[in-house]
Amino acid sequence: MRRTISLWLGFVVVAAWVGWANAQETAAGRPADRGPDPAERAARVFDREHPFIEQAVRVGERLTYSVRYGPIGAGTATIAVEGIEVVAGDSCYHVVTTAESNGFVSTFFYVRDRVESYMRVADLRPRRFEKYLLEGNYQNETVVEFDPRAHLASYSDGRISEVLPGTHDVLSAFFDVRSRDLQVGDEVLLDCHVDRENYPLKTTVLRRERIEVPVGEFDCLAVEPILRTPGLFKHEGSLTIWFTADERKLPVKMSSKLPIGSISVVLVGVEGRPEWEGEQ
Repeated sequence: MRRTISLWLGFVVVAAWVGWANAQETAAGRPADRGPDPAERAARVFDREHPFIEQAVRVGERLTYSVRYGPIGAGTATIAVEGIEVVAGDSCYHVVTTAESNGFVSTFFYVRDRVESYMRVADLRPRRFEKYLLEGNYQNETVVEFDPRAHLASYSDGRISEVLPGTHDVLSAFFDVRSRDLQVGDEVLLDCHVDRENYPLKTTVLRRERIEVPVGEFDCLAVEPILRTPGLFKHEGSLTIWFTADERKLPVKMSSKLPIGSISVVLVGVEGRPEWEGEQ
């Protein structure tokens, strides 16, 4: 129960993509890229498939969410694009998510989590992933250095894992999907590296609908991410995320129904977008 609650309080983006822990299945290997200049070709494909990067990954953007467990207000979470920093020679977006339980929930389960990703400006592939968890009596700090050229993930405890070409961490995967030109019926397939394992992530665009949240009413695309692991989300629950159906792909709402109850996450604040004032 502790892990289930913490994953969702820690979502706002993170648990939506990570929340399927203790997995067995790993992603199937893919054929190596062929041709005289695979890096250049990959860059052209990335630009074509991700036309909304400048809108979806906006430096200075800060999104604030309210998290509810059934009828109970459980806490708040944020997603922020803090800036651009150089990591191992690559210019990277620095993305930070935080989650904290409110006063009521903290009396029986205290949460203060922070998860960060440094993902390359050129293709949103991760260079560094940091996780700092304080959940009740549980504490964990993990730093992972990704080498996208050698296809390796090096952990702060000295262990090294092999990753597939083009692998994402959970935050970079979220922004990869967010920067695409999504249409109803589309399926986005990505490889993710989570806790020393490689997993295939499939995101399906289910439908288009109008969604009202505290910051406004929006035309949205409802998408469903599925990380193929047994456990919490294998035949036991589902997650839906509503992105605005424009170039920004703002995640305005997330909802899950689980055997243990339902969890909802709604957008309550937007900062760092000059155009936002014109919509209010």
